[in-house]
Amino acid sequence: HSSTLILCETPPSSRDGISHLTVTAGSVAVTRTGDVDFGFLYELPFSITGITPHSGAKNRTNVVTISGGPFSDTVSLHCRFGNSPVSSPALWRTSSLIRCTVPPMSPGNYSVHVGHSSLDLSASSGVYFEVFENGRVYSLHPTLGASTGGTRVMISGVHLQPLNYSCAIGGGGLTAKA
Repeated sequence: HSSTLILCETPPSSRDGISHLTVTAGSVAVTRTGDVDFGFLYELPFSITGITPHSGAKNRTNVVTISGGPFSDTVSLHCRFGNSPVSSPALWRTSSLIRCTVPPMSPGNYSVHVGHSSLDLSASSGVYFEVFENGRVYSLHPTLGASTGGTRVMISGVHLQPLNYSCAIGGGGLTAKA
């Protein structure tokens, strides 16, 4: 407490919505400056139930959809991954879905947090985003086949994670499995 600052702690609330602020000194109401109506927005606690995709390559920007809620359509909604000091703004889709950008990170499993600004971030509820090493292709075998197509080509490399890969040979797409 000082002559320019009062610290108050909010009481619990069982409902979301705006609660108006009243400041008193003893039994005398403290006046406001101007016609500003001060209020505090209560929101129900977030839960995080899932993330899609659940993994992405290191040093790349990955966009994920986080499920859970209830999420409010507000510009202050943010996401953070692990203990990173960096949070990213969330894009509200529905009360149960938001989209977030995962910043480039080193390989590992990172807990997922959602909250308002970068200060009030929820626990992850056991939901994680995995960052893996970037894959590298070193060879393919065989290197030739019939022009009618259908040749199975084995691609070798490192850090080829079990994802839905697609390959393009000569402009034609085919489905691949790691």
